[in-house]
Amino acid sequence: MNIEQKVEQILRDLTDNEYRELFALCVTADEKLQLLPSESLLALMFITALEDEFGISFDDDVLDIDFFSSMNLVVDRINHTLNQTV
Repeated sequence: MNIEQKVEQILRDLTDNEYRELFALCVTADEKLQLLPSESLLALMFITALEDEFGISFDDDVLDIDFFSSMNLVVDRINHTLNQTV
């Protein structure tokens, strides 16, 4: 499973449970991701799950509203953070 697939799985796990109704109109992963900050606890859970899954810790300056704009950006920021820890 590549990074994007893992991120999508984490997003699915968070949004397909008790928050299913909130995300019911979202078709794509990007749409779900963009709605995520409307539920701050869910956004924190998403970030924590990413950090746990990839063994990283995001710098505070990369965790802004833009972080949730697209899957490509999330994957790029994970790759960037992974490359910094090597």
